[in-house]
Amino acid sequence: MHRHTAHQRTGRAAAALVASTLVLTACSGQESAEDPSSGTSAAESPASSSGADESGAAPESATSAESESAGSEPPGSGSSESPESESEGSTSESPESESPSPDATSGPASEDPGGAPAESFTVVTTGDMLTHFVLQERADALEPGPGFAFGGMLAEVAPLIGGADLAICGQETPLSADNTDLTASAGTFEFNAPRELATAMAEAGYDACNTASNHTWDKGLQGVKQTRAVLQDNGIEPVGPVPPGDGGPGHPVLLDAGDAQLGVLTYSYNTLNSLGVKSHPDLPWMDPHLYRGRQASGIIEDARAAREAGADVVMVGMHWGAEYQQQPTPEMREIARDVLASGAVDAIAGAHAHVVQPCETIDGRTVAYGMGNFLSEQGPNRYPATPAATQDGVLLRWTFTPQHDDGEASWSQELEYQPTFVTRPDFVIQPTSASVNPRSFQRTVQAMTALGDGACDATLLQ
Repeated sequence: MHRHTAHQRTGRAAAALVASTLVLTACSGQESAEDPSSGTSAAESPASSSGADESGAAPESATSAESESAGSEPPGSGSSESPESESEGSTSESPESESPSPDATSGPASEDPGGAPAESFTVVTTGDMLTHFVLQERADALEPGPGFAFGGMLAEVAPLIGGADLAICGQETPLSADNTDLTASAGTFEFNAPRELATAMAEAGYDACNTASNHTWDKGLQGVKQTRAVLQDNGIEPVGPVPPGDGGPGHPVLLDAGDAQLGVLTYSYNTLNSLGVKSHPDLPWMDPHLYRGRQASGIIEDARAAREAGADVVMVGMHWGAEYQQQPTPEMREIARDVLASGAVDAIAGAHAHVVQPCETIDGRTVAYGMGNFLSEQGPNRYPATPAATQDGVLLRWTFTPQHDDGEASWSQELEYQPTFVTRPDFVIQPTSASVNPRSFQRTVQAMTALGDGACDATLLQ
């Protein structure tokens, strides 16, 4: 368990964070068609990374590109397949899970030493940060000196990120401490991002990043350690797998939000793409972040542990879903129903499908199944099999407010969303609206509301 003290925002997140937050963010790569409860395939040694190819089938419908030219990471020489996918088909089966305890409730509203209840606080969550080779090359070209310039890519959304009490990213790929062994080519799907990306994220206002994804092990043990170190050096708290001797469990992490504490948990369907397996006997410390291993009952147990450690509100980040599919799978919906109905978890923020998926409110608590790509090089202009929606994303702003009905302290929530779009050629994350990139805006609004009227208590950010 990690605990971090509250911080003051001064144009960037000087992130001293409180550990106990669980944020589940979905990472790119299709989920397995195999039964979620099935065992793992034959394991390779973790020292021998196989460089598993990540190519997936074309989506059912690929929309035309936006006016900005959209790049996409090629899965191989001359291939038109999806640029960042794992060769796993979506499953419609749901893992067995225990029924949640009916008496589980949201955590109490914290009080300060004077007895005053905690005030409302806001949390921004965003989708996949996926630094493909072409995007990396552009950041290199934008920096006149040595290094990489990512700040301009985040500049238009920085006020929204930095304006929240807490902001949590989905860092899908490893980060290099010395900018060596970076993502090597446009046909490579073992990623490693320059350290300057973390600097830009900190300057934009991020406080924490989920690091559990199918790319967590892309650069092996050194990559996991360097990713954590680079984030921490920039004042960003990593939430994800922690190697033995590197500081305890990877979650829950508690983050200070004024007088309240947010607990963050993070899970993925896989963390070992490069080994071609879901789990490895030499890497047991990865397993607590596999949601199919934990199942709904284990996630609820983890959330209750976060509350016992002091969390008032618990968020879960899920790296899950079928790539390029804008509907959640039955498995996703069952997990969300069980976890949110338990009362132990207040919100779920998902990613990995690389397109925006809808949200759903269950017993007053909301799951955003997929936030899409926040920063990536994916798009249809270069590779027609990649849908235009891979350039879309959504920035979510959650507001949690303490309630004291009938003497019981609890937290209500409000969810607002800001559609975004990644432009070309500079990969700027652009907030969209009915008048700014309206096609992208309408796609995202339709995706967020795809489960029908009244399914999700969310409104457009004003």
